[in-house]
Amino acid sequence: MSEQHPLLNRQIRKYLDNDPQLIEKIGGFLSAVQSAYEQADSDRKMLERSLELSSGELVKSNTELRAIFRAFPDMFFLVNGSGIIIEHRGGSPEDLYDPDLNLSGRSIFSGPDQLVGERFMAIFNKVRETNTIQSLEYSLHIHNSNKYYEARFVPLESGNTIIIIRNITEKKKLEAQFLRTQRMESIGTLAGGIAHDLNNVFAPLMLSVDLLRTRVTDEKSVKIIGTIEESLRRGADMIRQVLAFARGVEGNHRVLDPKRIIQDVLKIAEDTFPKQIRLQSEIAGDLPMVRGDETQLHQVILNICVNARDVMPVGGTLRIQARTLHLTNPPIDSVMKVGEFVVISISDTGAGIPASIIDKIFEPFFTTKDVGKGTGLGLSTALSIMRSHGGHINVYSIEGRGTTFTVYVPVAGQVVSEQTPPTPSAIEHGNGEWILIIDDEAPIRMIAEQTLVVYNYKVITAANGYEGIQMFKQHQDKISLVISDMMMPEMDGIETVHHIRRMSSTVPILGTSGLSSYSQVSDLTGPATSFLSKPYSGYELLTEVRRMIDESLISGS
Repeated sequence: MSEQHPLLNRQIRKYLDNDPQLIEKIGGFLSAVQSAYEQADSDRKMLERSLELSSGELVKSNTELRAIFRAFPDMFFLVNGSGIIIEHRGGSPEDLYDPDLNLSGRSIFSGPDQLVGERFMAIFNKVRETNTIQSLEYSLHIHNSNKYYEARFVPLESGNTIIIIRNITEKKKLEAQFLRTQRMESIGTLAGGIAHDLNNVFAPLMLSVDLLRTRVTDEKSVKIIGTIEESLRRGADMIRQVLAFARGVEGNHRVLDPKRIIQDVLKIAEDTFPKQIRLQSEIAGDLPMVRGDETQLHQVILNICVNARDVMPVGGTLRIQARTLHLTNPPIDSVMKVGEFVVISISDTGAGIPASIIDKIFEPFFTTKDVGKGTGLGLSTALSIMRSHGGHINVYSIEGRGTTFTVYVPVAGQVVSEQTPPTPSAIEHGNGEWILIIDDEAPIRMIAEQTLVVYNYKVITAANGYEGIQMFKQHQDKISLVISDMMMPEMDGIETVHHIRRMSSTVPILGTSGLSSYSQVSDLTGPATSFLSKPYSGYELLTEVRRMIDESLISGS
């Protein structure tokens, strides 16, 4: 018998008259009972411990899960068959759902927008009927801005529905930017076609100016011709500006007087801005010359002035200042180098730019203007232009007091005074050389022919590439130079040039195009090739023709 219970052993011996066999059997039975009791007690303690641990782990897991849901950007709603919210998790305080607000017990259809609620109900009913996952996109006006959301309805076997709502505002913005980019690419293609056609229109007019100069002598007529030429050049500059904006064509950098550009902008502002806006200027008298593209610099300054006008709808002061600055420590985020700069400051007395967005104003497509009133490309284009000039644009603003944009333009190096185009009588005449003109535009062929004939060249013309090739075959031994348009129907200029090159590898070829920069000019091969952008003046044509013929004679001697 078990020695663990001596009192029980004595009692058992007393009642069993010390029967050894019976006592031994009963003792074994009691030992087994004791062992089973001890095992059960041990198992009970282990179970209690396990339950304590499981409860703790469950609480911890539940706490972590709640934390994850609260940090998750999406909003999760568990709703019953009637659309009543059972539980909700996640989301941002900036959205419709506030994580600290208890929405349990409310209808998922009762939101701030009745129309959205009705759309929610329609989708919810469809999910209940079809037992399929459904999605819905909608927008809400929150915190003075439009926000976009996507709601996903997921049916459960229990009859409840999980609704996951995601803020897709940034996604929508990216989609809009992508569509704008595609639109800009389309505009670029369209602008290229328009530029080509308009430059073909301007080309004979520009050539006619120099031709008319050879035939008039009275001062009044000469002045009228000068006005026509200036208007044509301004029109050509406008086309180049459109191409620079839409297609990134680099400008024509030359030495410029910044005072004249600023005065031109001030004149435009004076003529077109509301009279409630006061214009002030302070331009240093010793302002040095700069190097850049006149049209692009004009665009930058005018764009900033227009923005200043727009932020002063009830009037204010627009002030333009210009001075010289020796920059010794250029900002690290700029392309400027140590040296002299003309600094143009444009200030307004508008509402100022909030600190929360001032770092974004140079981003493409960023705008605070209403839809249809701004593309968000003005300042980004302006900054891009100034970077291409080796300059920069800074902005400083105080809310409620106004904004100042500062434009840095590098001073030109050693300035060589630009030569005035020579008078018609000063242009060198030809020596009866034969020139073949190939162009599908009849006015260009006619005026170019007359211009060259006046200066003692013999000219034959062709209306397309096929005619040009035949003309060259017939007069190959006489032709001293070929002028060919690069963009023609049926056979373009490049293919025409290749055919001519097979017949003669040395004849000078002058390519022309209505595009300011023709992408296939590099395909022009041979020892004597050049290119002129339309519209070109008679002086430019005659000078280039004479130069190419002379170089050809020198290389052939």
